[in-house]
Order: sequence, then C-alpha cells, then structure tokens
Amino acid sequence: MKIRISKESNGFVVDPVDLPGSPVVGRGETAGEALGDFLIHYQAQLGIEIEVHDSAATVERLRRVAALNQR
Repeated sequence: MKIRISKESNGFVVDPVDLPGSPVVGRGETAGEALGDFLIHYQAQLGIEIEVHDSAATVERLRRVAALNQR
C-alpha cells in the first residue's frame, strides 16, 4: 500500500494513495499522530495487530471515542 503524508491547516493527513473513492484517512496534530491513526484504521489490511495494554486501555478508549465524535 502506498500512502501520502500531507499537511493541512489544522494538522497532518495520511492518505492511502492507491485506494479509489473516499477511503478513511489518518489525522493528527503531528505526522506521527496521523500515521498512528492511519495504522489503527488499516491494521487488518496491513496484516498487523495492535494490542493496547491494560495500563493504557481506558485512556485509549476515551481518545478513540473523542476522535469518532469529531468526524
């Protein structure tokens, strides 16, 4: 999969270049945050598994809910 990292006025976007239509993109205040958001969305297609340790689960769950509410 080819991806493109670009800058927008409010942050960065990671876009899957080779997927037609309007695919989900990764967004973040930094390029690293946008790439992390992208990996969360595409982990199954990329063949990776992201495990959130119990020590981070509550905070990560709240972050994901907040991100979904912004879309």
